[in-house]
Amino acid sequence: MKSFKVLYIIIFSLTCYNECFGCDCKDISLEQDTKTSTHIFVGEILNVTEGYFEIKLIENFKGTPNKTYKASINSCTISPKKGEVWLLYGTENQDRSLDITYCGWSRNFNNPDESIHYMGRVSFTEQDFKKEIATLKKEKATLELKLDLIKLRESKHDIISKPISSIVNCGLIVLLLTFLILINIYLFLKNRQLVKKINVFR
Repeated sequence: MKSFKVLYIIIFSLTCYNECFGCDCKDISLEQDTKTSTHIFVGEILNVTEGYFEIKLIENFKGTPNKTYKASINSCTISPKKGEVWLLYGTENQDRSLDITYCGWSRNFNNPDESIHYMGRVSFTEQDFKKEIATLKKEKATLELKLDLIKLRESKHDIISKPISSIVNCGLIVLLLTFLILINIYLFLKNRQLVKKINVFR
């Protein structure tokens, strides 16, 4: 009877966990989230309503940029507050709204260490070490956020610079060919004048 009660408690706890949290977060790497997200950008939270929040674009890294975005709120999405600035990784839904999962790499600039990828990674029983670890985690998360921004800016620069460099290279080739043609014309005319002078002396 006792073992039956223990089994019942375990089953009840698991059921409650799934119903309460409802989102089974898998270990998503930054590379995976970058590849699968349709939109990656820095945005400010303009407004939060029931079921949705509105975002103003600050800096775009992936996807067609819009001045503002509408993102849904559910048990698996982030729950930001008005005025916060986030680096956001989102997937566009059929209704053009964004789905920004809590399991991904979207982070708040004020508290990047509160991302699921940082929470609960380190725990100590000593109170003094807990404060120190929390500070280190926040600093590490902030540095990684800045590094991600640098990488995204570099990738955006590469995408823009590649066609520009191709145009520059084509321009140089055209200039070189034009220069060679002008030299050949000049030599041809010079030789022609020289031939005329020789014929005059004859």
